[in-house]
Amino acid sequence: MGLSRFEERLVKHYLAAGEIFGNVISYIYSAKGSVPDDFEEMLKNFEKIFKRWARWERKYIKEGFKAYDLDLFIEYGGLNNPFRGHLGEKRKENEEPVSHAETYKKYFLDAVRNCVDFSNGLLKIPRGSLTFPNMPGGL
Repeated sequence: MGLSRFEERLVKHYLAAGEIFGNVISYIYSAKGSVPDDFEEMLKNFEKIFKRWARWERKYIKEGFKAYDLDLFIEYGGLNNPFRGHLGEKRKENEEPVSHAETYKKYFLDAVRNCVDFSNGLLKIPRGSLTFPNMPGGL
């Protein structure tokens, strides 16, 4: 059985929000390559971009879909690789929903907040040098 029109739109929005967030994160996390001309604007809008991804992920999960971790969105949005997840895949019966946006918020968001001057769209540290002190076991 295929997806309803509502579900198709939900998948589209979830993928688009994840792509944008994965794109901006890829430039913060990696020192490879040059940043796009709009990187400053990306940083200024970081919180809004994150919240949009988190909101669409919540809606996606609420409809019974399996959410995908940020690495897939970084590969897709930041590295222009095909999306490797199975969008529109429902969770199995009794499968607990996993919110990758909530995990990101819990373990990574403060580290990003500490290294970015959002009001001016500037990194306070060299690209690729971000560490995650709150992550269990390190990263």
